[in-house]
This record gives sequence, C-alpha cells and structure tokens, in this order.
Amino acid sequence: MSTWRDAERWARWVRGDDCPICRAVADAEAVAELEASRVMMPEDAPMRGYAWLASRRHVIELHELTVDEGAALMRDVQRVRRRVVEEIGRG
Repeated sequence: MSTWRDAERWARWVRGDDCPICRAVADAEAVAELEASRVMMPEDAPMRGYAWLASRRHVIELHELTVDEGAALMRDVQRVRRRVVEEIGRG
C-alpha cells in the first residue's frame, strides 16, 4: 500500500510522530538557523544555490503557522533569497 494511502501512518505524521521531514531535518546539518526556520543546503542538491527552509515547528500546511510565525517565515525566505542571489552573482 502506498504510504500516502495509509491513513494511520498519515495521522501519525500529521501529529508529528516520526515525521520523515522533521527526522531528516534533525539528522542533517543546517547551514543557518533563522528566525522561524533552518536553512538546508544538501551536498547532493540538484543545482548550485539550491536551498530549502524547514520550519522550526512541525506543521503540515502553512496555514497552521501562527500569524507571527508566518510573517517570520516570509522574512526568512526573503533573507535566504537575497543571500543566494548574492552568492550566485559572485560565480
């Protein structure tokens, strides 16, 4: 059975029990700790400058963030975007 069709497993992940994304973030080294997120830039990234942000708190959907957390996450996104563009420009 597909993992996505396993209702019991999905319910555990939604609660944050053994969430594969949270587990991966905990096991990997972040390149930066920001206001609401951790910046992940894996060595095996698909392209130069590839980064992704992981919320500091387990959430499945963005609407689960508080207003303050959502605003902080957007500040983090903008900060990382500026930094990646600066680094790529140095080529």
